[in-house]
Amino acid sequence: MFYGYVLKSEKYDYYYKGHCENLEERLKEHNDGRTIVLSLNGGVRLILFAWIHHISVIFYPRVIGIF
Repeated sequence: MFYGYVLKSEKYDYYYKGHCENLEERLKEHNDGRTIVLSLNGGVRLILFAWIHHISVIFYPRVIGIF
């Protein structure tokens, strides 16, 4: 099981998207400065997350049954 997520920097007007298997641990990593992308931005806030059944959905999204 994977999570797709969007974070917002608490200090700057900056958004970050990512994916992981353990969302709680990943948020700790971002807020503890253990990630390169947001480590200088003074903490992040979770804006959105979604449970994703398979990682290929992130890389190869499909729209099914809309038309």
